[in-house]
Amino acid sequence: MPFLGSALSMTKGDAFWRDTAAQYGPVFRARVMGETRIFVTTTPVINYVYKNSSNFDFFFFRKFITATVFGMSMDNSFHPAVDSQLFPGPHRAMQPGAIAGSITRYADLLEVMLPARLEGLRPDEGVDLANFAFDLIYTASSKAFFSSSFPSAATKEPFVAFDQAFPLLNLGKLPSFAKKPAEKARETMLSLVEEWWDSVTSEERETLAPALMAMVEVAEAEAWPKRDVAALLLGDLWALEANAPNGAIWAIAEILRHPHILPTLRSEIDNAISRLDPPHLSTLLHLPQSQLVLTLPELNACFQETLRLYTDSFSLRVVQKDCVVCVSRPNAVSPESEWGVDAPNWDHTRFLDGRAKGVMNPFGGGVSMCEGRHFASAEILTFIASFITLADVTVTSDTLMPDAQRVGLGMLQPTGTFKVRIASRSRG
Repeated sequence: MPFLGSALSMTKGDAFWRDTAAQYGPVFRARVMGETRIFVTTTPVINYVYKNSSNFDFFFFRKFITATVFGMSMDNSFHPAVDSQLFPGPHRAMQPGAIAGSITRYADLLEVMLPARLEGLRPDEGVDLANFAFDLIYTASSKAFFSSSFPSAATKEPFVAFDQAFPLLNLGKLPSFAKKPAEKARETMLSLVEEWWDSVTSEERETLAPALMAMVEVAEAEAWPKRDVAALLLGDLWALEANAPNGAIWAIAEILRHPHILPTLRSEIDNAISRLDPPHLSTLLHLPQSQLVLTLPELNACFQETLRLYTDSFSLRVVQKDCVVCVSRPNAVSPESEWGVDAPNWDHTRFLDGRAKGVMNPFGGGVSMCEGRHFASAEILTFIASFITLADVTVTSDTLMPDAQRVGLGMLQPTGTFKVRIASRSRG
């Protein structure tokens, strides 16, 4: 179908990129879902694009999807205050030194919720790992960022429906009638967020993540309507919940698929705890992100390998003026050329001791590098550490695989199931 172009081929894995680059070179033009795009597939040119933000503009797309995906008015999405205040303020507020309070609140919630959830399970009760983990992470992170008043339980399923609608909302050339179900899912979430925001007290506002407050204060200073404020908040909720929970799910699934590494990881965690003051799991969970990464190198290596294998991101740019980009033309572009013959395999040792030789940009790059990467790293590492420390898991069936329909949006979403029996772990 002319409208689809190469879209279906892109969902079939690396073969499309390898075969197309082999035929046309690492920079090529393709028609996808009614739009013609130029794709860059080689690391040197990708880095060139990242470094030349004045000629390759990212912020147009960011402002555009604020309207088309999250439902903000187009006028306010392109308001002058967006470039001068709305983008810079939250960016500063998501740096490592500014997110300590959010990490603390997340860890506080997690160390209460996870043991309680484990205690509530029957010994013979089977659960789906993805649902179990997503529910915990969504609840803890949304309340950590949006205050304890945020209706996590009431918004979880509508959020999942909105997230599933994201690709349709993101298709600018899709006929309007085909977007109706997606727009309905967005409207449901916007109404829930707006209703919650109307009820937030001044005391609760003070516990919002600094990045959220920086954004809200700009909107209120410009007297933007409540629906536009709700759209901004929905955008941040999507950034918070669409990728990190799935990163934790994939990491835990791969660890459980390689059970021989569990003793090593648990030993690393126990040894790290023994050196802390006081020597408790809670102390570990509340460490700053930078310290957590250094304290748990084996666990962080598992996380990095999960990012390598399960992220699929398109960094979109608008070319501002004609330019010439010099590229080499290799016979093929493939993961093996970057990572070796075992590139398709999850290897928990790949990122230990500087052994990783390939280049990856799981959080994007340049001006589009994910602002929430530091919190996401802490969020995922603390969840994995607490889960494998507190839980004994028996895998009963595993059909979990990446959803090929979600290419280009970040962390690949899982489809299928990962059935397990979970019990509180005896650490005596």
